[in-house]
Amino acid sequence: MVVVSDEEYLVADLAAARHARVEQILKPQGQAPAESLPPDVTLIVDLRAVLSDSMASFVSSSTLAGLEVRPLSQAYEDHTERIPLVHLAEGWEISVPLGRRAAYEPFKRIIEVVFTAITAPLWLGIMALTALAIRIDSGPSVIFKQIRTGKDDKPFTIYKFRTMVIDADKNAPQFTVKDDPRVTRIGKFLRRTRLDEVPQLINVLKGELSLVGPRAEQVVFAGQFQEVIPFYRYRHLVRPGITGWAQVNSGYADNLEATIEKLTYDLYYVRHMSPWVDLNVLWRSVATVLSGRGAQ
Repeated sequence: MVVVSDEEYLVADLAAARHARVEQILKPQGQAPAESLPPDVTLIVDLRAVLSDSMASFVSSSTLAGLEVRPLSQAYEDHTERIPLVHLAEGWEISVPLGRRAAYEPFKRIIEVVFTAITAPLWLGIMALTALAIRIDSGPSVIFKQIRTGKDDKPFTIYKFRTMVIDADKNAPQFTVKDDPRVTRIGKFLRRTRLDEVPQLINVLKGELSLVGPRAEQVVFAGQFQEVIPFYRYRHLVRPGITGWAQVNSGYADNLEATIEKLTYDLYYVRHMSPWVDLNVLWRSVATVLSGRGAQ
């Protein structure tokens, strides 16, 4: 690829992606190369950039010469499996394939309910043993309840096993960080194995969660993020999930910058939600648990 853009971090992400090789980066306001590009090169153009007359002529002549010319936003999405936020515009949800998603969501819901109901004897037994272990290790109140933001911004109560000391957020809601000192001894094991999330299967049966979807954020944080992060609310176009595309592709989101990075993955999932993406996420989530890396 030869990329025409000033967006250095987007180009760096693209260059680091598999199956993408950035041979050259051209400045939109700079002079065009003296020679034409080889026929096997794809010209990637940042459509948000203002091109110099020389560069505009170069892009036009490359198109006429039969070279493949693609927008930076499209190439970035295809190769990094993320959405470049700086290239979104208001009304983005209109361009999302709503028809395809609308056709898949009822089918997805039926499969999840049937699977969760059939496996209920197994996970209810696991819940009973886990609840006993928590009570022995750190006292009563084994279930943690919290109001989270769901589909279409509707709040709901999420259920998880308590992995932190009692009243861990008594002062104010806080991000959970890696090696959080509030996590109990048994809580570390539950987080590493993701057993703390088993009670969320109750939320799945109630229709508040999916097995796969964007992470359900605390209401107070979701409100703050919508104020400062463009397009954040679009992640609520779909039902949140126990695991998701962002969780298997990115690390802990314990600050605003990390939350923005995760949003690029969440919006990719909103646009590309399908049985194949869901199976990919579920398989990688199982691999994460078996490897001992735990939840992200």
